[in-house]
Amino acid sequence: SRVDYRALEEFVLAVSPYNFAVIGGNIPGVPAIVSNTVIQKPSPAAMYSNYLVYQILTEAGVPASVIQFVLGLPPEVVPQAISHTNFAALHFTGSTFIFKKLWKNVAANLDKYKGYPRIVGETGGKNFHVIHKSADVRSVVLRSIRGDFEYQGGHTVCMSCMQD
Repeated sequence: SRVDYRALEEFVLAVSPYNFAVIGGNIPGVPAIVSNTVIQKPSPAAMYSNYLVYQILTEAGVPASVIQFVLGLPPEVVPQAISHTNFAALHFTGSTFIFKKLWKNVAANLDKYKGYPRIVGETGGKNFHVIHKSADVRSVVLRSIRGDFEYQGGHTVCMSCMQD
């Protein structure tokens, strides 16, 4: 058995969200590992944390020219990348609203591209909380709020509400 990786012929645009710092490594790192050139566009609210992860990837051996870390406001950077003839893929994590907008922009530019771009998007990720009726309510509330605002979001289910 063998596996051959064939890189895309043009660049991948990697767009990461404001609320999930570690994904600043996943979003650009995965396409880079399989030999793609990547333009990494972090959220303005996560530039520093994403830059630290970018530095770690570079120190780990990813050549500096493979992942190109681009700072700027999304409305200024992203449309330029998506409208470029060398755009080959979008690797995105963020809001459903923005992802739908980007998808429409990619579709509007299909005639410009050298090939059909790949689109990978994760939107609306949530942490699911299952709460037993014996749980400390104050602790559950505090941790649910942390899940909503410090991580990807949250859904809470009360186990006593699910019983017959």
